[in-house]
Amino acid sequence: MPAPPTVFPPPSTSPSDDERSHDRRPPGQGPSPNAVPEPTSLMCVLTNPAKAGRFFLPERLALLADVTGDLVNVTVDSSPGRLLVDYCREARIGVIVRGVRTPADLEHELPMARANRHLSGLETLFVPTSPAHAYLSSTLVTATTRR
Repeated sequence: MPAPPTVFPPPSTSPSDDERSHDRRPPGQGPSPNAVPEPTSLMCVLTNPAKAGRFFLPERLALLADVTGDLVNVTVDSSPGRLLVDYCREARIGVIVRGVRTPADLEHELPMARANRHLSGLETLFVPTSPAHAYLSSTLVTATTRR
């Protein structure tokens, strides 16, 4: 099972280089209105009614919040029963990042990425899993915990 999507705001929300060049405030006067904001990530947990998950939604959110709790620029949210494109449209998100472990993961994710782009212009960036962790899957974890 691929990792939950991590979503980023569209690149157009960042100030241009020209806008950044005007950020020349003396030290100690706080951030300028033209200051470049810290990059932020939003992890959105979706539910699939056709699948029985290993954890209920509140447990999944709590696990992700615990793992990312020390990262000030990461937010965890959920969108049960909705399409990712609808969530992203409302949140003004233009790019999602998906981790893929195997060619089979990519084969599953690519049609969804194309549909998301067709429906809303939402782009998908695929990030391959580190070879050291590519063997991990929820099925394997479940099997090993039942031994």
